[in-house]
Amino acid sequence: MTETFLPDTLQICRGETRGLNPNGIARYEYRWSPSTGLDDPTVDNPLASPLQTTTYTVTVTDFNPDTCQVVRQVTVVVPPDFELTAGEDARTCGEEVLLMASGEGDLEYFWSNEPTFGTILGIGQEFLAAPSRPGLYYLQGIDEFGCPKIDTVRVFDLGIGVEVEPLTICKGDTQQIRTENRYPEDVRTFSWSPVESIISGADTDAPAVAPSENTTYTYDISLLNLEAIQDL
Repeated sequence: MTETFLPDTLQICRGETRGLNPNGIARYEYRWSPSTGLDDPTVDNPLASPLQTTTYTVTVTDFNPDTCQVVRQVTVVVPPDFELTAGEDARTCGEEVLLMASGEGDLEYFWSNEPTFGTILGIGQEFLAAPSRPGLYYLQGIDEFGCPKIDTVRVFDLGIGVEVEPLTICKGDTQQIRTENRYPEDVRTFSWSPVESIISGADTDAPAVAPSENTTYTYDISLLNLEAIQDL
């Protein structure tokens, strides 16, 4: 019978899964105990995900050619859970928002806008979040054992998100003022002034104008789907 080697201890972070016996031999019979936290206590390499530190005992039997049996143990250490919060959801009108993380113990903090943390936007408890929609940010805390935990926070941008570039028009010409909409899903109404030199579209995002002198055009915007935006 080939010897069965198991480590004395094996660390598994809460919520993670690891095999207990990667070098197991499938033709042997395995009986793992307790079965709590194991996907199958009768296979050579069960996947373990216990919620607390647990010592597993395995009885390995080889029936060929004679019956041989060994008993081995491995202790799966599950570090204690810890508190982590990314703070309360915030609302802004186009301004950056300072987010403040808090956690239990000596943690490392990482901020991202991806659940996989493929892009790290910031490191540390404080993070200056740029306004965006839907504005969901992910916070990952890693404890002294290397175990991660994730929390999320939303930054709602309630700003209008419209930009207008200066326009040069020769006297006698007509041109459209073009606006750049950062959030095209918004439902807006425009009101441009002064109306005297606006040829058409005074209530649209692209009015046609024909000023006879240098003119500063002013627009008022109403955001009609504000309630829907806050629900994002």
